[in-house]
Amino acid sequence: MNREPEFSRFYKILGAEPGCSWREVRQAYRRQAQSWHPDRFPESSPERAEAEKKFVRINRAYQVLGAYWKQFGELPGQ
Repeated sequence: MNREPEFSRFYKILGAEPGCSWREVRQAYRRQAQSWHPDRFPESSPERAEAEKKFVRINRAYQVLGAYWKQFGELPGQ
C-alpha cells in the first residue's frame, strides 16, 4: 500500500515541502501554530471556530510526521 499521498497531505497542512528536513518541518509547524492558534481570535467568533479546526489538523500532521521520523530516523519522501 502506497502511503505517499497521505503523507503529502500532512506536509501540505504544515506548509512544508515533501522531502524537507525535520528542522524545516518543525519550523513550518511553528509558523502554522502561531498563525492559527485559537487564542489569537475572539472567544465566540467564527474565525476562532475555524482556527480550532485548523489547529487540530496542524497538530495531527506534526504528530504523524514526528512519529514517522522517530521510528525511522527520516521523514517520508526522503
